[in-house]
Amino acid sequence: MASDVLASPPHPPRRLPFLGDVFAVDRNAPTQSELELAQQLGPLYELKFGPAKFLVVTSGKLATQVNDEERWSKLVAGPFRAMRTSGFTGRGLLTANSSDPLWGHANSLLGPAFTQAAMRGYHDLMASAVDDLIALWTDAVGPVDAVNDMSRLALEIIGRAGFGRSLGTLEPDYDYGFTTKLRDALTAVSETANDFPGSNFVKWRRARNYEANKRWLRCYAETLIDEPDEATRASLLGNMLSGTQDISPLPRDNIVDQAITFLAAGTDTTAGLLSFALYFLARDEQLLRSTRRDVAELIEDRPIAFDDVPRLRSVRRILDETLRLWPVAPGYFRIAKVDQQLGDHRVHRGQVAFVLTLGVHRDPETWGDSAAEFDPERFAPSRGSRHPERVYKPFGTGPRACIGRQFALHEATLALATIIRAFDIRLPDPAQPLAVDEMLTLKPQSFDLALYDRN
Repeated sequence: MASDVLASPPHPPRRLPFLGDVFAVDRNAPTQSELELAQQLGPLYELKFGPAKFLVVTSGKLATQVNDEERWSKLVAGPFRAMRTSGFTGRGLLTANSSDPLWGHANSLLGPAFTQAAMRGYHDLMASAVDDLIALWTDAVGPVDAVNDMSRLALEIIGRAGFGRSLGTLEPDYDYGFTTKLRDALTAVSETANDFPGSNFVKWRRARNYEANKRWLRCYAETLIDEPDEATRASLLGNMLSGTQDISPLPRDNIVDQAITFLAAGTDTTAGLLSFALYFLARDEQLLRSTRRDVAELIEDRPIAFDDVPRLRSVRRILDETLRLWPVAPGYFRIAKVDQQLGDHRVHRGQVAFVLTLGVHRDPETWGDSAAEFDPERFAPSRGSRHPERVYKPFGTGPRACIGRQFALHEATLALATIIRAFDIRLPDPAQPLAVDEMLTLKPQSFDLALYDRN
């Protein structure tokens, strides 16, 4: 190793003995503050909370190295580990260790149910939920709460496609029970990411509320897997209950783990993606009009069919660019398999790194000088060759990348295209800034959307 290799990477100033960097990271917006730290410390730096240390990676070139499956692997750490050990999602696909036999069992059983080809069986169920949203908005008096309603839509789609039943979330009198408790539980888990010794009272109070919400949510998931009917048997849940010709069913406890994982991850991520996309469209009338024109030329006046969705390229570019600028899953943990050099620093086997997708996707070295701007056309085929080294990982990387990515992209494309066909959308206050909440995922803070019926 060359003599000029630094002994250790930089870290935030004023690191405290025993506590570490607890005051360098905003508890309410950890990954956004980590992005700000990268402006001061560079594309690779270290964070320490109590005895735990990890590297933060924000450059595309370094992320490419950390994504190498020969030298690094997935690590379930931080709040994701807390979701497993606390029994919230348990040994679900998102939070189980890769070495867990149940992870391999569930991945083999459910993988085929999340392919692009499998979307054909879910399409009409997704479309029916989107139509119910359109009806709800058509009857709305005044602006609608875009973020809350996207959560309602995403949860209803999971119910119909994943569990073979309506969850009633798009009914006018929906009580927000699930979405409210999910938000509170995910916020509590997110806050554990930078806890520090001595915060016992805060942790005790939070843990008490978290336990109550966790029990409620898991009981809710259990009600969905009891007494399956014909529609349930044909759903994702049916696969878990019955297995396939070659793969046995999952144990009941793990079915509950998988059910709560799908409900939580499938609702929060898709709701965040659609909310961000609606915000960008509502403040850009020209983009809204051009996208609607593209959809109209392709679909005309008929319902959007399954085979239409891959052809809605302008809508997909908006979603891709939304996930680039605001990846709803803002990062993922990796662990080094071997000693190596990362940038100018020595990394030892067992070293943990957090790939901050929120930073990697905005790296001007790999995405160009306009990386901080919202520009869906950067995903046009003609633009891809301009920055061949760009790194785009909104769903994670490697064998543990999100199993539901095709599901999420299909429902989001269908939903966004349907919404802009039905309504002109505007922000009541065009100058309203985008404020972002963190609850493991990134999601806009609640904002109103003014609707103008186009029919």
